[in-house]
Amino acid sequence: SDPTVHAQEGWHLELEKKEDPLVYKGVVYNEMKGVYSSPDSLLMRESQRSLFPDNTYGVDSGGDPTKIPDLSFEQFAEFHGKFYHPANSRIYFSGDDDVLKRLEIMAEYLDEFGESPESKPGSVIEWQKKTIAEPVWERHPYPAGADQPETHN
Repeated sequence: SDPTVHAQEGWHLELEKKEDPLVYKGVVYNEMKGVYSSPDSLLMRESQRSLFPDNTYGVDSGGDPTKIPDLSFEQFAEFHGKFYHPANSRIYFSGDDDVLKRLEIMAEYLDEFGESPESKPGSVIEWQKKTIAEPVWERHPYPAGADQPETHN
């Protein structure tokens, strides 16, 4: 419910100096820029996308940095409210403390949250249909440093 969280964690525009152009910044935006500059990460991304085109395993959890600035605060808040809800979690305990006391503490915390009937159904991952009947070859470009041409054929 706080737009400043979206601006800090997702994306925002920043101006370093008056004469400089505005630049995109943000924790997730910058992390995903790093992911998208790694050949290993890009290989993994394209492999997942190719193998799982019909479910959540085929998309990035952080998002494509070229698309992140298209995410509005309203979209962010709706997604967060739906999927980052205790109804969509698994809670595990470990230790030798009093189980009833532990459950009371957890109940106090969880009672603050209302129902979220769309959390669980929205998180169901459908069984992947078999879409590959024979070998498939794909080619995807990735950034390569000019100082390492022999490693990026």
